[in-house]
Amino acid sequence: MAAQNLTRYHTAPPSRAVIMYDRKSLNELAAQYPCGLLHDENGGYYLKDAHAKVVGVAADGLCTELDAAYAEAAAVWPKRNAKSDGKVGGGCGCAGPGPGAGAGAGGANKR
Repeated sequence: MAAQNLTRYHTAPPSRAVIMYDRKSLNELAAQYPCGLLHDENGGYYLKDAHAKVVGVAADGLCTELDAAYAEAAAVWPKRNAKSDGKVGGGCGCAGPGPGAGAGAGGANKR
């Protein structure tokens, strides 16, 4: 891995993971792992497969872009999913939890 592009990580990311430099490379890798989730951890972002194995690591430039996307989603999600009683939840109709639960690789929720 090109360490100069992974300076945000507190510890070295898995060496066998693919480095994702931009949204295009993230989307291409996510297409190979349709049940994958994008996780913010270790100072950056990992794309993990359905078995929680790290398959992709976001490079610093993509991390900056993902930081902004996550912040926007965190600000918008409660407004879009507020129930009439003022409590947050349930907007998508899925049984899973809301923000903080993980996102499909192209999504904006985080874990």
